[in-house]
Amino acid sequence: MNNYLKIREQFCPNKFCEFFEKKFKGNVQIHSQKERRFKCSFCKKTWVEHKHELIFGLKSSKEKFESAKKFFDLGLSIRQIARRIKVSPGTVQRWKSKFEQAQKFQYNDFHVPTS
Repeated sequence: MNNYLKIREQFCPNKFCEFFEKKFKGNVQIHSQKERRFKCSFCKKTWVEHKHELIFGLKSSKEKFESAKKFFDLGLSIRQIARRIKVSPGTVQRWKSKFEQAQKFQYNDFHVPTS
């Protein structure tokens, strides 16, 4: 994906910015290509490319995260999922909250980037 398309998919995460969560307004600039960081030209806030994705800040593997999502969809309990993927029930509970929050914001297509 070229840089132009990456910029078009970004929006300012600063709640106090005039361009908060507004795409295609021309306020997003590349701050660092090496670290894939962006900057809002209005409020000067910087963020990483994957800030708005479900996997942001994930310390476990993407595979475990994806497996947990599939097990939730199958109706397994938090403890059953934790035992199957070998993580703590607290971790599974946090992931469940992320899944529910994503559904609330209509991210119905669960997507974990591959890059």
